[in-house]
Amino acid sequence: MNRFFLFCYALALSSLFPYFLQAQSTVFISDNPRNSQKTVKIAQEVSFPDIKVRLGRDIPFEDITVGITDRRNRADVILTDQEIQAERSIRLDNEAAFPDLRILYGPEVSFPDIRIEFRGHEPLRADVLIYTENTTVSEQELIAALLPYIRRRMNTD
Repeated sequence: MNRFFLFCYALALSSLFPYFLQAQSTVFISDNPRNSQKTVKIAQEVSFPDIKVRLGRDIPFEDITVGITDRRNRADVILTDQEIQAERSIRLDNEAAFPDLRILYGPEVSFPDIRIEFRGHEPLRADVLIYTENTTVSEQELIAALLPYIRRRMNTD
């Protein structure tokens, strides 16, 4: 009888375990941050891109699915509007002559390195949920926020 209760307790804990281990990263993205760690150029027209990203809705064979949430505690990535609160600070500059990283993106990018499907607001299932303190999230900000996930996914292939 004790083994049964121990088994039920372990099963209950294992089903809750992912919620306890969910790590949140806080990101500040701007065109002129003070403590920028990277300068990234993300545009639909980039010569010699380092990474090619297909981004859109209903992307076949997606590598990462992403959604927007209005609950900060559910988010995997938090886009903050205050640089002092951020763990990472990214300079998003499409006019930079020599950025650290050049990313070409769009819904019809041929031979993409990574495919990201945007599932909208409060999706039932998404790999990554993003919360923003700003009113909107641009496609460039979305890709910049997903850089660790993109790197992780590209390293596993």
